[in-house]
Amino acid sequence: MSQEAVAMVLPPTRLTPTLLQPCHSFFEDAERVLRQVQRHKKTLEENLEAMLRARDGETLHSQLEDLSCNSQLLTSQQRRDLSFSRFRI
Repeated sequence: MSQEAVAMVLPPTRLTPTLLQPCHSFFEDAERVLRQVQRHKKTLEENLEAMLRARDGETLHSQLEDLSCNSQLLTSQQRRDLSFSRFRI
């Protein structure tokens, strides 16, 4: 066989852009999915942090409220002690 006949029988050795297209598209899809997952992860982390801050804020508010009530009770108790101490013999 001549070289021309062999060249016609063998497939081209270079990859054409049409053969690369599915692979390139696959990587683009994978990149797009990865970016979506990263955005969702960031959103979930921000939501978790906000929930933890809110819970900590509620806990702090509750503790301050309890301290305030205890302070008012203590003040009432002290007033009663003072009023009874006047009448002790």
